[in-house]
Amino acid sequence: MATKRTKGLVNGVSSRNASTGDQNDGGDSDSPYEASKQRPSGYQYPLEKTLCLGKFPIKYLIYTIPILPLGGLALCVAISMAIHFEDSTATHCRRVHNFLPSLSAVIGGSTPERYIFRICIAVHCFPRLLAVALYHRTQLSYAAAVCRWWYPPLVWLNSLSYELEELCLLTLAYVSSTENYAIHENSFILFMVSSYVYMLSQIIIEKYRGCESKSVTIKMRMFLGSLLFFGLAVRLFVYHMSKCRHYIYSYFAICEYILVVLNVMFHTYRSTEFIHNWCIIGGW
Repeated sequence: MATKRTKGLVNGVSSRNASTGDQNDGGDSDSPYEASKQRPSGYQYPLEKTLCLGKFPIKYLIYTIPILPLGGLALCVAISMAIHFEDSTATHCRRVHNFLPSLSAVIGGSTPERYIFRICIAVHCFPRLLAVALYHRTQLSYAAAVCRWWYPPLVWLNSLSYELEELCLLTLAYVSSTENYAIHENSFILFMVSSYVYMLSQIIIEKYRGCESKSVTIKMRMFLGSLLFFGLAVRLFVYHMSKCRHYIYSYFAICEYILVVLNVMFHTYRSTEFIHNWCIIGGW
C-alpha cells in the first residue's frame, strides 16, 4: 500500500510539473503580439521601476503639435500679405496680378516670416522624430499576427520614409528658394515622394493589422486628395511658367496650402492610435 501511495504521489507531482512546463513554454513566446494577448486589457507597465520626473496624457501632444505648422503658416501668410504683399506675390511674369503669395515666398521671402516658420517647424519636428520609435516598435509587434514575409520590411520602409519626410521638411524650412534654389527644389521633391511612400505604406500596414475600416478609409481619402491637389499644383505651375496668366500662381499657392493641411491631418489622425497613452518624463 505504501508503495502504491508513493507512486501515486510521484505521478501527481510529475503531471503537475509537466502541465506547468507546458504553460511556461507557451508564456515564454518570443512574439510581442502573443505576449500582449496574455496581458489583461488596460495593462500598464509597473511605474515603480521607472524614475518618473513627470507624466501627462499624450493626447495633449497629439492636439498641440498640428497647431505649430498650421498656426505658424497662417501667421506668416497674414504678415506677408499685410507688409510684403508686392514682394511676396511678384513672379518672373511682369504685369501679372496675384492675390495670394506662394508657400516658398511666405516661408523664405522676408522677415519676420521666415524666422516664425522656422521656429514652429523645429519645435514641431522634434516630438515627431521621437515618435517614430514608438510607431516602429508598435507596428513590428503585429508581425506574428499579420504573418506576411513582407510586413517587417514594409514597417521599416514606413519608418524610414517618415524620418526622411521630417528631415526634408526641416531643410525646406531652413533653406529658402532665394538662398539656394537647387537644395530647396530637391528637398521639396524628396519631401513629396517620402510623404506619399509613408502614407501608402501606412494604409497597407493598418489594413493588414486589422484596424478599423473607417480609419483606413479616411487615410485613403486623404492620400488620394493629396495626390489630386499635387497633380493640379504641378499643372498650374507649368501653365504659369509658360503662359503668365493672371492669378494662376495664386491658384497654385492654394493647392500648396491644401497639401500642407492634408499632410498635417494625416499625421495627426495616425497619432490618435495612442490617444489614451501617457507620456512619462524620466528613465529606467
